[in-house]
Amino acid sequence: MPSEKRRIQERERQLKEAAKRSTSLQGWLRKSQTADDEPSASAAFREPEPEPIPDEIRTDWERRDEQEDEMRERRTSAREDIEMKSGAESTDFDFLLRSSSCTEQQSKIRSDLHHIFQFSRPMVNFPKNPDGHSFQAQWYNDDPWLEYSPLNDAMHCFSCRNFMNEERFQSRTGWKSVGINLWRQAKVKIKEHHSSESHMLSMIRWNAFKKDTLQRSFAVADSQMEAAKERERQKNREIMFRLMDITLFLAKQALAFRGNEEGLSSSNRGHFLNLVDLLGQYDSVLGLHLDVVKEKQASNQRCQVSLLSNRTQNDLIKALSVYVKQIIQKEVTEASQFSILLDETTDVSHIEQVSFVVRYVHNMTIKERFVQLCDVASTTGEALENVVMKLLEQNNFNIQDVCGQGYDGAANMSGRYNGLQSRIQRQNERALYVHCHAHCLNLVLVESAKSNKHFVDFFTVVERLYTFIANSTKRHAAFVDTQKAMNPDQRVLELQRLSDTQWSCREDALKTIRKVLPAALQYLRDLRECDPPDLAAGEAKMLLSSIDFEFLLCLEIATPVFMETSVASKVLQQDDLDLAAAYSVLDGVLKRVVELRRDSQFSQIYNTATTIAEENDKHSDKDSR
Repeated sequence: MPSEKRRIQERERQLKEAAKRSTSLQGWLRKSQTADDEPSASAAFREPEPEPIPDEIRTDWERRDEQEDEMRERRTSAREDIEMKSGAESTDFDFLLRSSSCTEQQSKIRSDLHHIFQFSRPMVNFPKNPDGHSFQAQWYNDDPWLEYSPLNDAMHCFSCRNFMNEERFQSRTGWKSVGINLWRQAKVKIKEHHSSESHMLSMIRWNAFKKDTLQRSFAVADSQMEAAKERERQKNREIMFRLMDITLFLAKQALAFRGNEEGLSSSNRGHFLNLVDLLGQYDSVLGLHLDVVKEKQASNQRCQVSLLSNRTQNDLIKALSVYVKQIIQKEVTEASQFSILLDETTDVSHIEQVSFVVRYVHNMTIKERFVQLCDVASTTGEALENVVMKLLEQNNFNIQDVCGQGYDGAANMSGRYNGLQSRIQRQNERALYVHCHAHCLNLVLVESAKSNKHFVDFFTVVERLYTFIANSTKRHAAFVDTQKAMNPDQRVLELQRLSDTQWSCREDALKTIRKVLPAALQYLRDLRECDPPDLAAGEAKMLLSSIDFEFLLCLEIATPVFMETSVASKVLQQDDLDLAAAYSVLDGVLKRVVELRRDSQFSQIYNTATTIAEENDKHSDKDSR
């Protein structure tokens, strides 16, 4: 029959075109061909031969074919202008899409076929048959599997076309390949096909295929999303490593993190942000991150994670402190015994605070580690005991492992009955109390200086001289010019303030006065004799009269004593000093002080003071007074 031959030729042409557009399809088709005794690929796609038509109705079939041929020829030109929205029409290669599980090569073939044969549901001006009926677009809405082929002017079933592969249904080619174009009975045909067994099986396979494809798509999307998250996490880790290094640097140097104004327009945004900007100029990871942050800030957009806020800085400091504490706790646990050191202090806001330090031996090395600084409402022995117990509990330290206590000599610390040391010993009698030797040395110097009125006057004059020169920029500049004029080859020295708490550290102040005394006396004389008189001339005259021979003698006596005690104080404050070495240092200081008290040493000190007084013309000042 002419129409049947044309259909077969059209299917063979489609096979060749599809094979040309996919190299993997050609290889797969060659491998899928059966032996010579089996039908060829084109024969496999060929519909079964129609049953013999009875002679009494053969004439009617032939007449119908001729009418269809004429109608197809008239519609050929019209179909060329039809624009399809869903891709190509139905073909006979859809068995390649049926299998839900396939090899990698078959998966590639399936991907190629999906680009070639798509779900065909065009919205066109459907041609009418001789009876005046045609396909209706609203049928698409009722049945999702329904599709239309403009080339054959017939409707097909997408699920049967692609997912029906049972041998018992191979003869049912109407909805699968040939198509249905009996438009007068279309609704009945659609309803019958919808409830048929073959259609139900193909719909089950289609839904399973869509579910499997969707799951694979989600799996790929999830893996890609997880990979993107991992890259983002790795980038954030690299940024955090650099920010932690900056935090460690500022902490070691005891520098402030924040600035008064941290906006982009500020010239000084604080140490932390300025260091980040500096490193960003030479580090690509940090530089790219800063570019993104600044771009969002410039456009008034909120950056989701900048890692540069004040909260992040505080979190970094806290995280590092927790890590350091963990290391200290681990070493203390391994040492099994440790001593505790406590000292009271008041900050700038006048809040009483207690510093908590532990001392232990780890790997044959003496270590002294600051652990915590906490506020205290009361400084009684009972209150401090509660603070110590709380600190031990917070840091996982056992009170029974404490073998020593180190405090100052205040009654609330060293009291025999209600002091902190006695309260701790009630809980652990092995926790021996030792008064800080460096603090003891400082107390000795304080009491020694207060016991002699000459040295009280001496230190008063030293402090007044520092205040008079250092508290005025004009007088300080004039004093510097005097030093340069008298000693042009020497470095200019600054007067040092006397420490009220660390008397052993007054060595630097006394040594500086010995070196700059001639320049100081000359400056005071010039100020007293200037014309017109300076407002500070009267105070300069009183200072000049106070620096007499007695002052010079006290200076020569106190300087060597404080030089010896300063060295001893520094040694006693070393964290690796043991008790035997501390006693040895103190014995050396005592021997040196006893040696300075000998008549020969005092005569030498007196002669030196006399020489200095003569050089600075202080004998005449003493006589005139």
